[in-house]
Amino acid sequence: MKSKMLLALAGLLIVSMVVVSPVSAEKVIYRASGTLDEYNPLSTNPRVLWDWIVVGGWRIKIDEDGEVDFRACYLEKNGPDNEIDIPGTLDLFIIVLKEVTSGPIISGDNCEFVGDFVFYKFGHDLATGKPKLFLLDFPDATIVTDDSGIWIYLPTIQEVWTIRGSTLSIHY
Repeated sequence: MKSKMLLALAGLLIVSMVVVSPVSAEKVIYRASGTLDEYNPLSTNPRVLWDWIVVGGWRIKIDEDGEVDFRACYLEKNGPDNEIDIPGTLDLFIIVLKEVTSGPIISGDNCEFVGDFVFYKFGHDLATGKPKLFLLDFPDATIVTDDSGIWIYLPTIQEVWTIRGSTLSIHY
C-alpha cells in the first residue's frame, strides 16, 4: 500500500515538475523535457545492478539571459544486493540545480552545462527502517541533452555515476 502511494506521489510530482511551467515562453531560447530511464548504462561495474529507475522525468529551460532552470525527479527501486538501502523499497529523488558553474553551451538541439546539484532522497533509514530524508551534494555535475536523450554525469569519489534518459520534447 505504501509503495503504491509513493508511486502515485512520484507520478504526480513528475507531472507537476516536468509539464507545468511558470516560465514565460517568449524569453525561453532552449526547452527540453523527457524521461529518466536507467543508471550507468555503459558501466561494467556489477554495483550498478543494485537499483533501477522505476519512473522519472526531467525538464530544462534556458532563457535569453543564460539562466538555467533544470528540474528532475525519479522513483528508484532498491535491488536485492543493495548494501546501503533496504532491498525492495522505493526511494524518491528530487534533483535541484543550485548553481551553474560553466555554460550553458547550446548548439542546435544539443545543450550542455556544468553545475552544483543537490539530490533530495526520500528513502528509508537502514538501521530503523523508518522513512528518512537524505541530502546528497554533487558539485561539478554535467548535464548533456539533445534530441536523443539526456545524460547526467555525477562525479563521485570512486567513479562518475551516470543517469540516462530519453527526450520527449525539444525546442530551440
